[in-house]
Parts: sequence; structure tokens; C-alpha cells
Amino acid sequence: MSQRTTRAVSQCLEDVGKRVAPGSWQQYKQAVWHHYRQTLIGTQVMIAAITVVVVLKTHRLAAAAAFLATMQIGALLGAMWAARLRARIERARAGLRA
Repeated sequence: MSQRTTRAVSQCLEDVGKRVAPGSWQQYKQAVWHHYRQTLIGTQVMIAAITVVVVLKTHRLAAAAAFLATMQIGALLGAMWAARLRARIERARAGLRA
């Protein structure tokens, strides 16, 4: 992964941290990892299958590595998004402003 990509992901994570209310950052991180663990096996099986198909079709390890890295980052960002949505839904159900 390039330094530019690494910086972009780090910046995204920092920005998400700034949008979370003070004191709830730990709760947010726990919710993200909870969702990630719940979907871990299915997500990793899909990522592995797609990576194998890319290797078999293209015979290029660099392309497969790019797909693998992109999908792993996508899985983490998806877990972050799901945690935010779940919290928003729970606040709406509790009658608080979402």
C-alpha cells in the first residue's frame, strides 16, 4: 500500500474520531470491532475467493495484492459505517435526535 493511501486512511479514521461525541470514542471503537467480528468469516471467505479468482485469471500477484488490500480496507470502513448507522438507529428508537 502506498504512503498516500496509508495517509488517506489514517486521515479518514481521524476525521471519524472527531465526529464522535467526546467520551463515546471507546464505545464507537467497540461497536466497530463487534460488527467486524460478527461478519469476519463471511467477509474473509469472500475476499479470499475473489483474490484467488484474480490470481487465476490475471496471473499477476500485484493485481491480486491490490484487490486484497482494497477489500480489507473496505471491510474495515464498512464496519465503521455499520457501527455509525446502528448507533443512529438506536438513538432514533430511543426518541433522541439522530
